[in-house]
Amino acid sequence: MKRTYIITLLFSLCSLFMYAQDSRFDKFADMEEVTSVYISKAMLSLMPDMQTEGVNIGSIASKLDNIRILSCDKPAIIDKMKKEFAFINSKNGYEELMRIKDKGEETTIYLKQDKNKKKEFVLMTGEKNEFTVIIITGDLTLKEIQGIVNKE
Repeated sequence: MKRTYIITLLFSLCSLFMYAQDSRFDKFADMEEVTSVYISKAMLSLMPDMQTEGVNIGSIASKLDNIRILSCDKPAIIDKMKKEFAFINSKNGYEELMRIKDKGEETTIYLKQDKNKKKEFVLMTGEKNEFTVIIITGDLTLKEIQGIVNKE
């Protein structure tokens, strides 16, 4: 009986965590000064050959659950976004895959995988006057994520 309660509690906490992240996205997506994009699984399935500006999402569209993007160039909101998304770190189950610093721009890519092999790739990039968060969720590999960008 205790085991059932523990399992139920764990599932509740996992769903609460996912809801918390969605609410963070929604909080900023509704702001006038923030550019936001949400692409659902249904929309991705309608574009199996989607390729634009050297980016080929069509090759893995069937494996994606969604893509969420937030971008802002207002310093006050950038500070709020950075604080809200600071939970994305190793203490909360995210693995840092890559970090790049180049001429005032810093980009970090994180990965979080749940027990069902669903993965969440988070790319955060910031400059002095711009901050962008891209969250890609689905059942895909890092190699497939890298393959999105054509090497022409």
